[in-house]
Amino acid sequence: MAGWSLKWKFMFAVSAMIVLVMAGVGGVILSRERRMIAQSLEQKGFLVAGELAIASADKVATNDFSELSHYVNEVRKDREIAYVYIFEDLNKTCVAAADEGGSHEAQGWPYTRFKDQASLAAFKAEGPSHLHFSVGRRKYIDITVPIMMGKDSRYGLVRVGLTLDHMNAELRRTRDTVLAIFAAAVLLGVLVSGFLESIILGPVGALVKGVDAVSVGDFSHRIEVPTGDELGQLADAFNRMTHNISVLYNVSNAMNFIADTDKLLNLILDKALEALRAERGSIMLLDDAGDHLQVKVVRGLSAPSYRFVKIPLGSGVAGQVAKTGKHLIVNSGSQDPRFKSFQQSQESERKVRSLLCVPLQMEEKTLGCINVVNKSSGGDFNEDDAKLLTVLASQAAVTLNKARLYEESITDGLTKLFIHRYFQVRLDEELKRARRYAAKVSLVMLDIDHFKALNDSHGHQQGDIVLRQTAQLVRESIRENLDIACRYGGEEFTIIMPETERGGAFTVAERLRKKVEATDFPGQGEPVKVTISLGVAQFPDDSPDKNSLIRRADIALYHSKENGRNRTSVYEGAMED
Repeated sequence: MAGWSLKWKFMFAVSAMIVLVMAGVGGVILSRERRMIAQSLEQKGFLVAGELAIASADKVATNDFSELSHYVNEVRKDREIAYVYIFEDLNKTCVAAADEGGSHEAQGWPYTRFKDQASLAAFKAEGPSHLHFSVGRRKYIDITVPIMMGKDSRYGLVRVGLTLDHMNAELRRTRDTVLAIFAAAVLLGVLVSGFLESIILGPVGALVKGVDAVSVGDFSHRIEVPTGDELGQLADAFNRMTHNISVLYNVSNAMNFIADTDKLLNLILDKALEALRAERGSIMLLDDAGDHLQVKVVRGLSAPSYRFVKIPLGSGVAGQVAKTGKHLIVNSGSQDPRFKSFQQSQESERKVRSLLCVPLQMEEKTLGCINVVNKSSGGDFNEDDAKLLTVLASQAAVTLNKARLYEESITDGLTKLFIHRYFQVRLDEELKRARRYAAKVSLVMLDIDHFKALNDSHGHQQGDIVLRQTAQLVRESIRENLDIACRYGGEEFTIIMPETERGGAFTVAERLRKKVEATDFPGQGEPVKVTISLGVAQFPDDSPDKNSLIRRADIALYHSKENGRNRTSVYEGAMED
């Protein structure tokens, strides 16, 4: 290099530096994506194996294996799941199996036939576990979940194997994208390095410093290059890229800590508007029947006017996106023939200049769509915007689907309150917390009066209406994110009230009782009227443990029933005489 001119030395130095820095950035991105996808697959495997263990527990416990092959076949339909085994501990036998080729050959084999590393590790595991292993060039994750009845009774185990083919394909696509950005960065570096050194060396220093910061994970760093040449453009492009990566990374982290679907939808929409710098937007989800989109979250418009809007699948921009699973960019606004108008929002629709609609998809399943409207800068949406929103929507769809599955596993389908099993777990947790901090916990138990007679006289559909609306009144009467309302069984409900003494619980119970008494329940020619009876017990004053606390709240409830119903009773020792 001694005989090279300063220009060529400069071009070589800049090019070499960009190569090294971009390689570091690519390594960070690929490493982060590999870890995130692997964690997502592990979570999916534990969720699937856990659900299968719950579903097969009764069958394994009673030696009724007739339906287990159907279970494993349904699970194997997922293309990421390579094999599924259900083992029964008593006879140490595989009672249901579906391998990667769809064969059931292993069904009936004893444990001793399974001698591979993953099987031996699974049989030794005492609780949920996972193992990464390879067969040839293919890599797998083996998930093991025990089949339990109660806390201590184990009857067998479920093994689910997930192939990492999908993850590797995603990593290859990311690698290609990183390589493309890498190549563009190198080319641009060569071009700008030919400029006068006095003008270029300053911006290059800023660029190198910024890229170096990003390569070690500082995505908040912004490169300041106030020039109009290629270096300035590169700095802007890199800032956009790091901004997008930062948004996706922060959204992913935030989503991992949110289980409530409504809060998750609000977070997804806020981050979408922030990432696209859009003025307003909405999220629509498919209804249970899967043939209509319903607006769930709105920003920048009047939410009440959209609350009952339903768009048929295939109708309008959003309906087409949900049906085809492909995004649409509408830069002619409400003048576009695909745009669907609503009577209650025509004035705001006329202000739509540009619209981007992207499906919320997990694999081939469409959950709904995200709409963003009007760039704050006044420009049009483009394919780069669509790519960013698609990545965000894909990430959101996986988390949203996970949140839905979790909610469905712990909530009652009719009343949408927590189920009995969840009630027992949460009451244990709240009592442990109360013991640690010397706090009070009140338990309210309530029962709909004469519910059997209501079912007999008006039918079970009317009974379901009463149960749903009573549950809604319960939710409206308690403290959000603090009190825990559950369906105890049949027409009986419970409310766990942490950090609440019996006086406060009695006030809430009375307010709820009066609400129910004043409510006209629909479903018949004339409104149906019902009442409820309630019982209140307090920890630790009325009971030092969970079981007796439940029993004494129940005693107070039946005291209300025996004394005329439609009343609230607080537990007293004399009630047991």
